[in-house]
Amino acid sequence: MSGSPGYIAGVGTSPQICGRKHVGQYAMHPNSLFLIRVRQLSECLERRDAESMLLLSQALRQLLVDGNRLVDVVNREHRVPLEFSVGLSSKEREAEMRALGLPEVMLHFLGAIPPNEPRKILKLEQFLKFPVAKFEGEHFSVVTLIKTCANRLGGVHVGEPTSDSAEEANIRHFGEMLSGLGMQHAFSTLILIASVTLAALAPLVSRVTCSQT
Repeated sequence: MSGSPGYIAGVGTSPQICGRKHVGQYAMHPNSLFLIRVRQLSECLERRDAESMLLLSQALRQLLVDGNRLVDVVNREHRVPLEFSVGLSSKEREAEMRALGLPEVMLHFLGAIPPNEPRKILKLEQFLKFPVAKFEGEHFSVVTLIKTCANRLGGVHVGEPTSDSAEEANIRHFGEMLSGLGMQHAFSTLILIASVTLAALAPLVSRVTCSQT
């Protein structure tokens, strides 16, 4: 995709297609595609069924992660500051449990943020690096969880293990771990990521919607 807003690959004939080249795919203005993806996030948060996990990861990947991120393409015109409000990271939660003298857990996925938990505001790049899961002493970030769920659930493979970059190896390891445990373990954290993302994108959604009227 070029640097100009222009027209980009859309959802094709099915709302479940996210950014991949399929027969029947057509060009769509970034603003329209952005609003569709945001609406999908909202609908998935209401349903919270098995299909929602696939749609959540795919929509989040296209909005926040894919090469020329949809949120960046749309926000070039509007320049709305995006603020992602989060609670404790998985690393901070682990440190808190240690300070309380609680036993260390091998597996932990962040879920809903407790009402009394202190919040902090992150920019997009900080949010993507925010640790949200722990397994066997290793912590995994928002971007790793999104890519892993989108790749595993969507049937996308990350190439041969011998040619993995450090990031690809991390995603492959996390994906294998989730497959062994059952992908449902990540659903509560995907819901958290989607909820934080929806709140952060609300001002941009409002601006885009107004620009189309």
